Amino acid sequence: MSLVCSVIFIHHAFNANILDKDYAFSDGEILMVDNAVRTHFEPYERHFKEIGFNENTIKKYLQCTNIQTVTVPVPAKFLRASNVPTGLLNEMIAYLNSEERNHHNF
Repeated sequence: MSLVCSVIFIHHAFNANILDKDYAFSDGEILMVDNAVRTHFEPYERHFKEIGFNENTIKKYLQCTNIQTVTVPVPAKFLRASNVPTGLLNEMIAYLNSEERNHHNF
């Protein structure tokens, strides 16, 4: 199943033009981007770590947590958060991207 979104952890600040708009991304920021927007970040891959999610994983997560989905009239290009504690996230991304992982239910 193909990826539908990614969580991007920025570990080196960079400036980028994403969808014809200039952005300054800072060290420690976290982004959630859909797969179509994700391709615009590819030239800057050396500045971030990433984990991708397929539709099945997202559905399982929403079912397990009983989070209700909401449809918005104009979807965001990407979600952005600053000042997020990053230690655990950094370790989680490294683990999930490693060859040693064994996480069948996630």
